[in-house]
Amino acid sequence: MGQTAAVFPPPRLPALPPPPAFRYHAARQTNHDKKEQNMAAQDDLKRMAGEKAVGFVPENEYIGIGTGSTVNHFIKALAESGKAVSGAVSGSKATSDLLAQYEIPEVTLATWCGWPFTSTAPTK
Repeated sequence: MGQTAAVFPPPRLPALPPPPAFRYHAARQTNHDKKEQNMAAQDDLKRMAGEKAVGFVPENEYIGIGTGSTVNHFIKALAESGKAVSGAVSGSKATSDLLAQYEIPEVTLATWCGWPFTSTAPTK
C-alpha cells in the first residue's frame, strides 16, 4: 500500500559568525584611519601648492595674500625662501598674525593704493 518515509534527524547548522557589532567596529576604525590618511594627503598637497606659489612671487613687489591653510603654508615657505617682498596685503586677522610671526611686512590696501581712508566700516 503506501510507503512510509524514514525520518532522519535535521542536519547540524554551522557555527554562527560573531555578532555584527564586532565587525562594524573594525570597519569603522578602518574608515577613520582612511579619513586621517586622506586629510594628511590633502595637507601635503596644500603644502606643495604653497611652496610652488612662492616661485611666482616677484622680488621687492607688493603681494595680496588671502586666508586659509594653503596660505599658511605659502607664508611659511615665503619666509623660508628668503625672497624679499615690499609688503603684503592680508586677507584676514589670522593671516596678519602669521605675517607678523614670520616678519613679513604687512600693508593695508588703503596704504598701498594711496587712498585717503583706512576703513569702510560705518561709524556712529
